[in-house]
Amino acid sequence: MNIDIARYAAGEPDCILTKTKKPKQNIFYEIYISISYEYSVSDSTINRNISKLFAVISLLEQERYYCKISLVFPDRSCNRGEGNSNLLVVIPVFSHREIKTLATLSAVINPFTLRKWGFNLLEEKYGDDLASGYGQPVDLPLCYNIGRDIDVGRIAEEIMNKHTIPCESR
Repeated sequence: MNIDIARYAAGEPDCILTKTKKPKQNIFYEIYISISYEYSVSDSTINRNISKLFAVISLLEQERYYCKISLVFPDRSCNRGEGNSNLLVVIPVFSHREIKTLATLSAVINPFTLRKWGFNLLEEKYGDDLASGYGQPVDLPLCYNIGRDIDVGRIAEEIMNKHTIPCESR
């Protein structure tokens, strides 16, 4: 992983990745994207973060780090009648070898699709027993939260430095 200091200093932090030496074998990695963010996060922030994440994934796959992408919808304190319940929905979007498109990723993450579906599911299941605080953001330590600023350099470096499983061994 290389950082182009001149571009970074010029105010282009989203464009600081350059190619590095390719791994000798294909690497398998799973990326979990949390869509649990504050209601006040704007659509433009979500779209910008999706674009950044997609750029990182594209670069990683050029370097033979193939990514499976799943979206995560967590919620706590769903019902008040039987004590607190937790909800965790994981939806696979792309497999490792599938060609990924920004349009598909954007369409699925769009606040009017998956999040709306998740909240409708909670409202349908719990009805009048739905806790008043449902829908509060939930931080999951192993997920990238699409509602928060995404540091592309940190994500790529983190993925390239983690213990990974070669595709050939699966």
